[in-house]
Amino acid sequence: MRLTTRGLGLLVAGASLALLATSLQSPAAARLAALVLAIPAVSALWALWSRGVSRRVGVVRTITPPQLAVGQSATVRLRLTVRALAPWTVIRERVPAPLRRSGGGSAGYVISPDRRGVFLLGPASVHRSDPMNLVRWRVTSAGTQELAVWPRTEDVPSIMRAATRDATMARPRGRPQRNLEDLTVREYRPGDDLHRVHWKSSARQGELMVRHDEPATTHRVDVLLDLGSPQESDPESDTEFAVSACASLTTSLVRDRYTVRILTHHLEAGEVWNDQVVTSSVPEVLDVFARARSAQPPAQAWVRLEHVHRIERSGAGVVVAVLREPSAALLEDLAPLARRRRCIALVVGAAGVDLTVLEQAGWRTSTARGHESISATWASALRDRVG
Repeated sequence: MRLTTRGLGLLVAGASLALLATSLQSPAAARLAALVLAIPAVSALWALWSRGVSRRVGVVRTITPPQLAVGQSATVRLRLTVRALAPWTVIRERVPAPLRRSGGGSAGYVISPDRRGVFLLGPASVHRSDPMNLVRWRVTSAGTQELAVWPRTEDVPSIMRAATRDATMARPRGRPQRNLEDLTVREYRPGDDLHRVHWKSSARQGELMVRHDEPATTHRVDVLLDLGSPQESDPESDTEFAVSACASLTTSLVRDRYTVRILTHHLEAGEVWNDQVVTSSVPEVLDVFARARSAQPPAQAWVRLEHVHRIERSGAGVVVAVLREPSAALLEDLAPLARRRRCIALVVGAAGVDLTVLEQAGWRTSTARGHESISATWASALRDRVG
């Protein structure tokens, strides 16, 4: 609780009148000084009483539209959980700087994010005062709301559909071929019939494997996004381009009714974790990429091996990897994946990166920089594959 500028002005005026009354020995000036000093005192007592009897105020936010991508705008409406407050009450809310707040007031405000990620709106604070605005105090609401800002995406029409269909075609001479077991078993997924469990393969792989009726379905794709280690010299455009390129391709696959497994790192509670999401939902895809982050070297190495092992055990016919400045160790770990499936790698910020180990293993590789068109980049990366 504090005095406003108006309240401080009255105190200074009352004190000045008191000094003047003392020097002039004027009873009229003394009564006027007492009256002026009594006004902020009464306001402070009123504020203490009002604060003690008032109910806790909560704030409900409504975001329109509820799902937001970089470069789009949304309106945030604020509604109090109490029926009515005094007209001199003001609601203010803490908004992260990347959301670029504009306008605003007690009714709400507009946000125009210029960066993807997960942000917290709030907590909101209710600023209250006495009717004469001499004393103000603030009450902070406990609620916050998470807002996931999706990356920019571009349509990648029909490019990956042809590449995925091509995954079941015979490999060129000299390339490793799939064996019979690779074509008839896959990892267990929730909802599979337990009578179809292939126990011999399960014992060898260390997890449940089931038989399926058709060889290596072309309607499942593994997508790997690796943003490497955080580096001070890394251009932000390369990282965001890698995320947007991967998100654009993945959403196009999902719209074409493919089931996609996404493997990446994501940020949770301030730390980076490995993430594996099997989805056929565009909003879920974009939520995953909104949280994608770089990882420190120890965590990155461990997660990289986990992702490679999961892809090795997968029944997907195609693997698409989007890599930002990949290390030599990562390329060596990924190279063997091309033995049993078609593999495509898009490398972003690849200055000085030798991709020979992937190409010799059978990967189709392409490079890009952060200023290029996403759709044109994928068209170039897949042209030889689907032509």
